[in-house]
Amino acid sequence: MKKILSLLLLCPVVLFSVCTHAQGFKSANTNARFPIATNHIPGNSTPGGYFDVLFDRFGNRYSLSDLNVNDKVRLTATGKTGRTTSGAPSAPTVLYTGCTPGYFRIYLEEGCGMDLYATDTTEAKNLGVLCQVLTDISNFIPSPCTGSGQTVNIWVRGGLTTGLGVATPFFNVPYSLTKTGIADNTVWETVNSGVDAFKNIAPPVLTSGGGTTGTSGGGSVYFHGSVAFNFGGGVSWHNNMLTTPLSGESDLYTVVLHEMMHIMGFCTLIDYNGRSVFDMYNVPPTPAAFQCYSRYDMHLQTLSSAPPDYRFLYSLRSVPIQF
Repeated sequence: MKKILSLLLLCPVVLFSVCTHAQGFKSANTNARFPIATNHIPGNSTPGGYFDVLFDRFGNRYSLSDLNVNDKVRLTATGKTGRTTSGAPSAPTVLYTGCTPGYFRIYLEEGCGMDLYATDTTEAKNLGVLCQVLTDISNFIPSPCTGSGQTVNIWVRGGLTTGLGVATPFFNVPYSLTKTGIADNTVWETVNSGVDAFKNIAPPVLTSGGGTTGTSGGGSVYFHGSVAFNFGGGVSWHNNMLTTPLSGESDLYTVVLHEMMHIMGFCTLIDYNGRSVFDMYNVPPTPAAFQCYSRYDMHLQTLSSAPPDYRFLYSLRSVPIQF
């Protein structure tokens, strides 16, 4: 607990410099994207289609089907070859039940570096670190989820070959040509309310094989956030929580905690040109669509120590609203 407390206190300082470039990943306006990106153009699956488009913190676009915990639904939507921009196709996942990580639920994708925990001791240790971090966060940050039984679904992906790790929450904001404001991500909404952020967004969808349904209990049929780590062999990982990392080793606990802070909300939605990163994939390409920023952006300061007016980052033609 002492370890997580000290690291959390450092997060605002550390994340300020890396929030837009997760462990070497480029800004959302380039071809280097988060490995789960599909840029899948969705159809109308929500009333009026207003909530059909979801985003990650890099501006990549998803449909609800792209984020369904049900393999059959998700793989049908994205295809096993994947509509990804970084060469990481969607793959089957399994719900891990070997630990109870607080109000989180872990879904392991094939090839994520943790899914072979039953036969590979290294992957078992990797998974143990993830379980411990999620448990520590749940103990450190109280949530109504503890009483309601609602869980936050974390999708552990494979395919990362750059840097140490990368993570994102998902944002589900209404389509608008005129409104701008602060968009809370689905992890933040769920943790703070104790209610699934996807509730009432779309008609109830049952899922098989995921261990959850969208109509009963504390389950959700959608992923709230996703994380990936570079376990491809180019990083010397330290995954023993009982010993101190050696020189040249990357401490997995620290990296997992760092990435989970992005998922919890420490991330900017300001692109290099001042627009929201969401604006880059609006359909049709109307410049004012999805002009949303994060709560984190409200705490950024200029060199004069004055907080910038995020509304001016794009335009003044609308009054900011909170979604």
